[in-house]
Amino acid sequence: MLAALACLVPALACARTPVTAPPLAIPAAPVPEAVVALGRQYLATHPEDADRELLQRTLHLDASEPADAQLARIDAAIRRDLDDRDVVYIEGWQLTRTECRLYAALALA
Repeated sequence: MLAALACLVPALACARTPVTAPPLAIPAAPVPEAVVALGRQYLATHPEDADRELLQRTLHLDASEPADAQLARIDAAIRRDLDDRDVVYIEGWQLTRTECRLYAALALA
């Protein structure tokens, strides 16, 4: 599931690092290092989002819900962000707020 979520943005050429912290509502899986780096950079400029539980609620992540339902909801949120032009620029990337929050949650894991 995590790999599918990470694929919602343009492909990132990055190494994989295992997640060893307590899992998010997303099943624990290897996280591309670049995704974690983007999450950390987002948190550096948006410290109000530096709360993993708040991010899980904001993103409506729920471990008891099927992964495809969560993915569909995140995809819809990303599309809304694009329609609303709710984007953030990090290291030359234009990312939606939802993508940044997802990456921030992974960086906090």
